[in-house]
Amino acid sequence: MNPTSLLSLGASGLRAAQAQLSTVGHNIANASVEGYSRQSVQARTAAGLYSGSGYFGRGVEVATVEREVSGFLTDQVAQTTAQAAGDQVRNQMLGQLESSIGTGEEGLGYAATQLFEAFGDVAAEPGDASARRVVLERADDLASMFRDTATRLQGLQSGVAQDLKNSVAEVNNLSQRIADLNDQIAATRGSAQPPNDLLDARDQLVKEVSRYVQVNRVEQDDGSLNLFVGGSQTLVVGSNAYRMKATPDAQDSSQMRLSLDVAGVSRQLDAGTLVGGRLAGLMQFQDEDLVAASNHLESMAAGVTEALNGQQAQGWSLRRDAAGDPVAGAALFTLGAGGASEMQLASGLHTDDIAASAQRADIASPRSNNENALALQALGSAAMVGSATFTDYFSQVVADVGVRVQTAERRADVSATLASDAQQQLGSVTGVNLDEEAAKLIHFQQSYQAAAKVLQVAQRVFDTLISLGS
Repeated sequence: MNPTSLLSLGASGLRAAQAQLSTVGHNIANASVEGYSRQSVQARTAAGLYSGSGYFGRGVEVATVEREVSGFLTDQVAQTTAQAAGDQVRNQMLGQLESSIGTGEEGLGYAATQLFEAFGDVAAEPGDASARRVVLERADDLASMFRDTATRLQGLQSGVAQDLKNSVAEVNNLSQRIADLNDQIAATRGSAQPPNDLLDARDQLVKEVSRYVQVNRVEQDDGSLNLFVGGSQTLVVGSNAYRMKATPDAQDSSQMRLSLDVAGVSRQLDAGTLVGGRLAGLMQFQDEDLVAASNHLESMAAGVTEALNGQQAQGWSLRRDAAGDPVAGAALFTLGAGGASEMQLASGLHTDDIAASAQRADIASPRSNNENALALQALGSAAMVGSATFTDYFSQVVADVGVRVQTAERRADVSATLASDAQQQLGSVTGVNLDEEAAKLIHFQQSYQAAAKVLQVAQRVFDTLISLGS
């Protein structure tokens, strides 16, 4: 037996055991690192050496270090993460919308009911100045509540706009980092060995970007990864990352629109094609939920203003013109160009401006007639917003928001569960089991010690041969 051959065998065993020990140590060190995939050494038997006595083995060699990964499960985690992030942010925003609408004594329905009841008090005492003063106070309360509600909805829109800008900035940052990793990974292709840690880092970045926008992945022959959003819009190609933008809508500057700059051309992203991610959830809330609530609010403001102002004009106030004739009731509310956000009690109103009496020639004194006050009170049970009374319409608005909240909560719970399950399934494939790694550590330690023993024997054989020749 050639002692140098024995030395070579022992050395190959040492190298393989050393590689396995190093890889196990790397796994243990990264066991708690998010996105890390367990690695393992793939060893193979070295080609045998032919001699007249047959083929003699030449030991072992390390073929590669592989990471345990599943492309299917990795994609599933990214997709479910995107869906869960979108559902979660929409659920959160709908909760804020529900609080902004207000219910009970904090709601518009209660304020309107108080105003209609105040008209009933005027009907009981048409000439009572204190009852008329209460009408003006209740009307002012209702207008103030409309303004406050509109301001809260505008605040939600401002928050959505800022959140969209921040999320887009994070997407651009992550996309650039993915493009940089693509460049590094492509540069390693000449080594014929996979850059495991770089691949893990890129997969983790893809998962992070999926929290903001769902992406479709296409891996290239050089190892780089192309990402697409909104169906087929390019986000990352090789080492190039294209910037996403959040800009004010051309028709309504308070709302935001998303676009991608590709080769100097800005391409608007259809919010409906984003599917998942924080951006999709925010856009859905903005374009559907918040718009619906704002439209309902404007309908109620316009409805109550038109109805009360119109009924006021049909009655006589307590004022007289220069000829001594009674003056029709003045408008109770004004709506500016901003709609509900600018709703005000008409300026200069006095208790005498409340039109309690009917416009009939046989009325001797407007102070003794309550027909128009009764008509104003009856508006509370009349169709005012579409075919519904004010309070019924407001109840429908509250119910609609409540249904949206409940649906969003269920969807958020389901998608969070799916995302958690997908992560667990991926973890069962890629995760590090410390007990298992500890057992491997002992096994590879023993392999190392055995290989070292081979070297010791080879050394003794060599020494013996040297002594024989001396």
